[in-house]
Amino acid sequence: MMQNKSDLIKIFIPAVGGQGGGVLTEWLVQAFFLEEYDVQGISLPGLSQRGGSTVYYLEAHPKSASGNRQIIFAQFPVPGEVDVIISQEFLELGRALQLGYGSDKTTIVTSTHRVFSTLEKMPVGSGIYADENLRKIASSFSSRFIEIDALKLSRENGMDELAVLRRRHEEDALARDRLGDARERLLQQRAGTRQALQELLRLRRPRAWPQPGPGAAREDERVKTGQDGP
Repeated sequence: MMQNKSDLIKIFIPAVGGQGGGVLTEWLVQAFFLEEYDVQGISLPGLSQRGGSTVYYLEAHPKSASGNRQIIFAQFPVPGEVDVIISQEFLELGRALQLGYGSDKTTIVTSTHRVFSTLEKMPVGSGIYADENLRKIASSFSSRFIEIDALKLSRENGMDELAVLRRRHEEDALARDRLGDARERLLQQRAGTRQALQELLRLRRPRAWPQPGPGAAREDERVKTGQDGP
């Protein structure tokens, strides 16, 4: 067991899918390893796709001098017990604080840029949550509040344009491949549907029964009169 509970560092990372929250968590884990810490980073259940809410959590503790102590890390953060919150989007910080993860011992580091949620986009007027309200909440539920505009900083250093351009090229290429495959499948389905319709129309078309000849009329007459011979 650990000798001092305060030696344990607990970091909570709320993010939006597609922003690289998993990459940031991996960077922090590697940094703790290099500083001789025992560390564990996990991804909590969430919508890990573009635009979805994602959550990451890691705990770190200095390695013991003897090296024979086993540190048992928690799998989930405890509200009010988080030391650091690193938020990659401003409203996601608000969600974390709403869940009670901020406290008077929490240091908050957040980017102030916004990725508007679906509920903010739905109203006919402006449904965007005010940044000032988020700042007031963050200041109230932290011992230290550090805010930066990470998106603006990356653009100023030429990083965002390159990342966006590369992502657009990849997405365009993927879209072209998918559209080509989808078009081929559609043409095949149309051809199959056309053949099926033609077969159905052929089966439903009235049959051309043969017309009776003059011999059939004489045969009918003999049946009516009861004659057996010609």
